[in-house]
Amino acid sequence: KEQSAKTETQTTILGGLEHVYLDPPGMEFSARIDTGAQTSSLNALDIVEFERDGKPFVRFNVIHPQTGEKLELTRRLRRYVRVKELGNKESQRRPVVRMRVVLADIDEQINFTLENRSRFKHQVLIGRNLLQDLAIVDVSKKYTTVKTDSSETGGKK
Repeated sequence: KEQSAKTETQTTILGGLEHVYLDPPGMEFSARIDTGAQTSSLNALDIVEFERDGKPFVRFNVIHPQTGEKLELTRRLRRYVRVKELGNKESQRRPVVRMRVVLADIDEQINFTLENRSRFKHQVLIGRNLLQDLAIVDVSKKYTTVKTDSSETGGKK
């Protein structure tokens, strides 16, 4: 019994940069893996908050990683977080949405803060809310995982 428990909890080793599959929009992005960040973050442009059936929602655009075109997504607004960036006295209030992320053998629904990450090289930042207890990060490595075949992940919920 002890042996089978060990293989079930085998830890995934990730590099400082990895390919992640996000659903929605159902495509792969290059992501920075950051153990210093509490929550994962997604590059979101043109953020608009609205209500649907009395519940808060947010509409935003992400940039298609291959074509550079804007893709519009709508997600339920979960909450807000206050984020204080290094060297910035003012904290920012950012909306939080829940999305499915597939990274290596990890397939989870997690929270993402929405922010304009255009100044960064990577649209997606994966933080401890996904990594904790599931992965070890070796920053000397990059793209250690096999690229996700979207046809494999398309049917799963």
